[in-house]
Amino acid sequence: MTASTFSTIAVLLAGSLVALWGGQRSRIVALASMPVALATLLIGSASSGGGWWSTDRVGVILASVALVIGLCACRFAMVQFAGERRGGAIMAASILVVASVVATDLATNQATLIGAWVATSLATIVLLVSGAGTWRAGVVRRAAVSFAIADGILVAAVLGALAAPGHIGLLTPLTSRSGLQGIAGAMVLSAAALASIGRAGLSTRSSWVTATVATPTSVSALLHAGVVNAGALLLLRFEVATGSRWWLAAALGLVCAGTLLALAPRIHARVDLKGQLAASTVAQMAFMLLAVALGWPLLALTHLVGHGLYKAGRFMASGGATEARARLRRRAPRGMTIARVPRLAGAIGLLLTAAIFGIAAGGDVLAAMGVFGPAAAVVWWTRTSKPIDGALVSVAGLAGGLALYGGILVAASAMLGGSMPAGLLQAPWWSLGACVGLVAGLTASRRAAGRPTPSSVSQLTQQRTIQVEEVAA
Repeated sequence: MTASTFSTIAVLLAGSLVALWGGQRSRIVALASMPVALATLLIGSASSGGGWWSTDRVGVILASVALVIGLCACRFAMVQFAGERRGGAIMAASILVVASVVATDLATNQATLIGAWVATSLATIVLLVSGAGTWRAGVVRRAAVSFAIADGILVAAVLGALAAPGHIGLLTPLTSRSGLQGIAGAMVLSAAALASIGRAGLSTRSSWVTATVATPTSVSALLHAGVVNAGALLLLRFEVATGSRWWLAAALGLVCAGTLLALAPRIHARVDLKGQLAASTVAQMAFMLLAVALGWPLLALTHLVGHGLYKAGRFMASGGATEARARLRRRAPRGMTIARVPRLAGAIGLLLTAAIFGIAAGGDVLAAMGVFGPAAAVVWWTRTSKPIDGALVSVAGLAGGLALYGGILVAASAMLGGSMPAGLLQAPWWSLGACVGLVAGLTASRRAAGRPTPSSVSQLTQQRTIQVEEVAA
């Protein structure tokens, strides 16, 4: 265990206690524990470490992102609950969640990884209780059941693997391919996939993730940005130690693709913005785990970081976003209508940009361009279906975004390549884009066929509500 990792976690735990037992001034001190912990982590990341925790590059980056998101969420909670009693409990539980997430990111063997994973689940329950105010709240019960099943399977598989051939011990570093082989490796990796599905809330009806819309905004922001996405890291750690299994990758891919297909038409069916963000989180987690299943872990990790930073900001800005949307809808259409030929030329240009960057860089960049190149072309085509201002700026911005993301993946590959699983099963570069495209196509065909999708039902309900209000007026 490196001294920096231990100090980072200890500082956060101390900050949690200060926030729980102190007043408003103490919460400021508790908030300062996160930048102190971040500085401690970064200073000590130069040492390779060993023992129970270590500061490898993947862990340091994910832990740093968790600390930044936690700092923003706790700062938001301080303002939101200033003068309220529950503010201290929410802030203390939030810092406790961040500490457990950091411990998960930096764990190097089965004992610390599983222990930190379960600790994160327990800390999440505590945070949900502090936000909901009671253990009997629906969101708490749903999360507790989900975690109990998923984490229970993971712990049982690890304990069962101890007696299976090919298993060395709980303290064997996960970077060693000799640590988990044969039946033991298959058991633990399968349980890790189920635990990841449970943590990500991959369910269309009883997902604990979508139920968190009933919690305060700071709680939702922290959970959606820093907790639900840990499944990718769990699978990555165990894949390094065990190798991948084609049958497990296929099963996980089918679950993720099915979740995407079921959730795609439901995201905008929610009339509340937080509900849309929550459904979007589950879909994003399905995409991330799909990338892991298809053998593109670096793409999954960069998506994890980007989604966490983006989603935290969206939740904390949700209060004014509804009014901003209403102003945009009331605004008269502006700009000029783009003819079909320039629209088509712009879409082709975006596809060519993605192809050039993907072919030149190869690897994860090519796989990413296979997803985001067509997505950028669709965004451009949809945006120009109505009068638009600055068409050239819009298409240039989309092309620049593709190039920037490709550059980020190139840098991430150079920085994190040594921590990625090597020699594992990997689907063709176009596989991820084909899955996403198939889901998008089936969703569009369902809507075009005129079936009563949740979105159409929601719109009809809104129209009838408006009519009733007009009659009553």
